[in-house]
Amino acid sequence: MTIEQVVRVAILKQLRQLGYEELYDELNDNISYRRFAKIHRGRSAKKNDVE
Repeated sequence: MTIEQVVRVAILKQLRQLGYEELYDELNDNISYRRFAKIHRGRSAKKNDVE
């Protein structure tokens, strides 16, 4: 992940008060979250990326 993606994922985590498991699930299921985090189609978040 790029630094920008890491920051955007951290913002989502804080704003939505998600745990790492929930964040991982949301990033893989929610297209709006992926767009905000700039995680492009075909590249899903890995568990190591969100921890």
